[in-house]
Amino acid sequence: RDFLMSQCSKRTTGMFTAVSLLLLWIYIYSVNFWVSDDAYITLRTVDNFISGYGLVFNKGERVQAYTHPLWMWMIVPFYIVTQSAVWAVYLLSLVCSLLALVLVFTWYQTPAARILVVLILCTSQAFVHYASSGLENVLGYVLLGVIYAYYVRRKADDTALNPVFWITCSFSCLLRPDYLLLILFPVLNLLYAQIAARNWKGVLLRSAVFLLPLTVWHLFTLVYYGFPLPNTYYAKMETGIPLVLKFEKGMHYVYASMTEDIVTMAIMLYACVLAIKEGSARSRACVASILLYVLYVLSIGGDFMLGRFLAVPFFLSVLLLKPIVLRLSASRVASVVCSAVLTLLLVFHPFALLTRGYPAFQLHQRNVAGCPFFSKAYIADEQCFYWGETNPFFKGQGFVDWFTPLVSVEEQQQHSCIPEVVIGLYGYQLGYETSVIDMMGLADPLMARVSPDPHVNRHRDYRTGHISRRLPEGYVELCEGVRTSLEDAALQEYNQGLRSIVRGNIWEWSRWRLMFEYNLGSRRRFIGTYDGMSYLDDELIDAAEAERILAEKLAENDQPGLVLD
Repeated sequence: RDFLMSQCSKRTTGMFTAVSLLLLWIYIYSVNFWVSDDAYITLRTVDNFISGYGLVFNKGERVQAYTHPLWMWMIVPFYIVTQSAVWAVYLLSLVCSLLALVLVFTWYQTPAARILVVLILCTSQAFVHYASSGLENVLGYVLLGVIYAYYVRRKADDTALNPVFWITCSFSCLLRPDYLLLILFPVLNLLYAQIAARNWKGVLLRSAVFLLPLTVWHLFTLVYYGFPLPNTYYAKMETGIPLVLKFEKGMHYVYASMTEDIVTMAIMLYACVLAIKEGSARSRACVASILLYVLYVLSIGGDFMLGRFLAVPFFLSVLLLKPIVLRLSASRVASVVCSAVLTLLLVFHPFALLTRGYPAFQLHQRNVAGCPFFSKAYIADEQCFYWGETNPFFKGQGFVDWFTPLVSVEEQQQHSCIPEVVIGLYGYQLGYETSVIDMMGLADPLMARVSPDPHVNRHRDYRTGHISRRLPEGYVELCEGVRTSLEDAALQEYNQGLRSIVRGNIWEWSRWRLMFEYNLGSRRRFIGTYDGMSYLDDELIDAAEAERILAEKLAENDQPGLVLD
């Protein structure tokens, strides 16, 4: 009887702790909920799809402007039910974040351990901010967390032969292609074990299970869009920026995270050291993948969103803290002290995650909107920008007047095609009847394949992921159907073939011949210069005027400049 009472008491305590932690998380999630500008690029695509115009950003132009196909498909049913971009993202992200916590509860099964881990998660600005945001991170917590937990816990044969494990690995790559790096060493480890055992049938079968969803999706994108990779790849990866400079920007990104979100960086570092020192061989394989991913983030210049690319590796690192968390939770004194410290950190967090306030003192400058901003690398707390506009519970309480469109409201009503550099929320609000020319190239096939603007992008202080292009003469009029060609003859010839791919009949033979040339041939990118307008200081200005202004700025800053090919 005493034993049964003890077990019942433990279950009650465990259930009460889990429910309390989930309620605490729902509160923190709701207070900090936001939708990023990049998420609205996907949401505009989803809106067009539901409206019957296909998986496109601009009506009538088949361009893959999103990089997370699995996440995009997950949004669709929530969008259909809610008929609201904000509530669709809110509900989907909340469900995924709760699943991530349930995964944590299955990994850490004592109440004391669960309290410690949830408090650690809630004091990470990166984890909290990107549990919402409308981006794919929160689903990454779930899929990659399941992969790591199953890989570390199960026996080698169980993991290697379980098809669900390999499908989950495939889905994580469909969620975001570079998540392959976060599972690379566990996957290679399992395949090597099967090869060493000469289980060739098992190797081929598991490889087929892993590759099948990826192959099907990329075949679809090749047929439908004309290109196997997202348009964002061509816009961001082939810019001519030297690798050394990208690493410099990546280091700025890590430094910004260290100064603004020390919990995230400290936990990641400590978890990796702990796993290498005390963990199993499988834990070390997970650490190797996390470090490889961080190295990749450095190599691409980090990101302009503070903490975005560190949120998922942080969550995975927390799963690797199991040895130390179990030791601390086993000691009542240690668990009470740690919980008290983490609670104080949560309450008096520099960014007050419980109240969504900002302190008077700062270690860095703020921009015109009052949001944290790092001038050397143009890294910003993007949640601060969009929270007041997109949080349904606190709408209008944040900074919402920071954005000025390139085209006035009066001009918007007169044109069906508008050039812009901030295309997400703005493009979504314009609706599908208005096409948006993305001068950064994320959603525009031509802008993604021309060289970066040599006048604007030749200084070292460029913003990662924001490489503007020169707007060709006549491009807006061509988009609106006012004229039939661009001013530049060579660019017109290149654009004509590109338009045949993204606008023409999918099954025409001439389109497939052009697809070969634009994917593998000499027309992969447009090589050459052309006249047009430059984006500088929130305005579209003549290229000669942009050259003069930038020359003065470079002289003032005593910078030699950087010319992008």
